[in-house]
Amino acid sequence: MIRRSGLQKEVISTYRRALRVIRSKPVDSQTRFRTLIRWHFRRPQVQEEISPRNISLIEHLVRKCQRQIEMWENPGVKDVVLNGQMKSWEEGRRWQPKRPSRDSSK
Repeated sequence: MIRRSGLQKEVISTYRRALRVIRSKPVDSQTRFRTLIRWHFRRPQVQEEISPRNISLIEHLVRKCQRQIEMWENPGVKDVVLNGQMKSWEEGRRWQPKRPSRDSSK
């Protein structure tokens, strides 16, 4: 099993907490919540800028996300709106079957 630092455990815990929030939301809006959460944790422009050694930035982003999750946990929040960039990012991440190789050397 991989040994994780305290900060890594906190990031994973925050991500799992965000995913658990989805279960309390209406079924028709759960996919939008899932896309929004993935976007917050995996968006490429942020991941390219974050160095694993930049602890203060990572801690800041975790605190920011925790505040966002607290808002989502409110029972009055039933749905979220995704912007076009989030939608296109999620579309690009969807699994697509691989085409068979036309390489005849096998």
